[in-house]
Amino acid sequence: MVPTYDIPSSYIDDYARQFRFSNGTTGDDHGIHIVGIKETPKDVWFLIKDSGSGARNGENKGYYFYHNDYVKLKMINCMMHKDAAKKLIEKFEKNQTQK
Repeated sequence: MVPTYDIPSSYIDDYARQFRFSNGTTGDDHGIHIVGIKETPKDVWFLIKDSGSGARNGENKGYYFYHNDYVKLKMINCMMHKDAAKKLIEKFEKNQTQK
């Protein structure tokens, strides 16, 4: 989770993310794989599969839950299987044919 003393959730945007890349507190040197999502009435959590050396610590080797705020603030890209994003792809393709 991102502590509120760092930045409140409502202030997380592209500028906050870019600021962290510019000052070196966030980097783009490692990829992870989002393999699941858990939505509660209060929060959204992403199940992350991480192959980094630190990912082997803890009870669930290679897996973590990342809070939505952390993903919004720290992630620069995301990849998913096309079947998981079928409606989004169809919408994109429809918009492309209308241009």
